[in-house]
Amino acid sequence: MALAFDAAVDGSIVIPGTSLTWAHTCTGSDRILLVAAFDDSGGASLITGVTYNSVALTKIAEVQVLDNRWVTLWYLVAPATGSNNVVITASASTVIAGISGSYTGAAQTGQPDSFATNTSTASTSLTTTTTVVASDCWLVMGIKSLGVNSYSYSPTGSERISNSQMHFWDSNATIGTGSQAVVATASPDNHGAVLVSIAPVGGGAAGHPTMRRWGGTPAVGGQGVNDAGTGGGKMWGRSRSGRIVIPRWLQDQERQAA
Repeated sequence: MALAFDAAVDGSIVIPGTSLTWAHTCTGSDRILLVAAFDDSGGASLITGVTYNSVALTKIAEVQVLDNRWVTLWYLVAPATGSNNVVITASASTVIAGISGSYTGAAQTGQPDSFATNTSTASTSLTTTTTVVASDCWLVMGIKSLGVNSYSYSPTGSERISNSQMHFWDSNATIGTGSQAVVATASPDNHGAVLVSIAPVGGGAAGHPTMRRWGGTPAVGGQGVNDAGTGGGKMWGRSRSGRIVIPRWLQDQERQAA
């Protein structure tokens, strides 16, 4: 099943507050919800959690946009259908903004496929690069600057929605595996972004039909390996004898898919 865009909502902004709430409607099957959250909190982000329909999202990554702005990206697999509230919570009063985006046809395990963050200072562009594992992924990005409210992108993709604080972009198409970069161009400013790849149902790493990035510990005495079987990945383990060791949960997935 191919990935497809479902909906995006501008959650607006609270100046200041300890929470921000808005409604987002999810439809379709094999859903995934992503929320880009912003806070203006100085040395560390004050955002402590994001929920949808009272179910907690998982934080993927955060990035500080010099000098005191933060962007965090969160996700939830299998969010409830229908209209439900997204709630961002902070540990103290601060400026909070949020954007939500949902997709269908997403793998219900092994998300996100990959992610990366990057920043630039007094620059007209920001290049963020991630290493995509599964085939037929989409890229999704939350990006923030100090003052810029207009970006152009390469690849063009689609900026689904933006507000006074953030922009929410996706590739609007499948992308290749390996190193994939998104260049966001604007007037000179400080910029920061969190970029993720999300995998589709049935998407697998190159050379393996259902392989997903494995975040666990490789076999004792072994090393992480990537698609090519060389060091540096975390998708499966290599034992001392050199044998590829696939985690039991991946073996179970293979049997279920057969």
